[in-house]
Amino acid sequence: MRYLFLINPHSGSGKGMAVWQKIHHYLASRQIDYRYVFSKYPGHPRELAAQCGQRRPAIDCLVVIGGDGTLHEAFSGLLMTEAPSCPIAYIPAGTGNDFARGYRISTKPLVALQQILNNRQPHPINVGCYRD
Repeated sequence: MRYLFLINPHSGSGKGMAVWQKIHHYLASRQIDYRYVFSKYPGHPRELAAQCGQRRPAIDCLVVIGGDGTLHEAFSGLLMTEAPSCPIAYIPAGTGNDFARGYRISTKPLVALQQILNNRQPHPINVGCYRD
């Protein structure tokens, strides 16, 4: 698997960067194939996720490290592209982490990473409905 980590270093009052440092150290020590990008301003996660969607099949999974807002922007960015769908995973690093709690994603960064790395099949989640 080839992972792209999209990190919001400012989520959770800086928790995003602390979580990334733990994750980065773990990934490097295990020689896992990954790339990473940092969001730098509001709306940037949306742009980065859209670029990820366009880079399929070079990326097998987009992993978001941030809060619920960062995850929402990443979803929106992927939906904006007409590229093949890209699985998205989440390592919570916000203040509330409501999405993670609702879907039983661990709020412990390394446990959440293990949930991602050990997963072999995407699990579709209905995240909304749009009517025109």
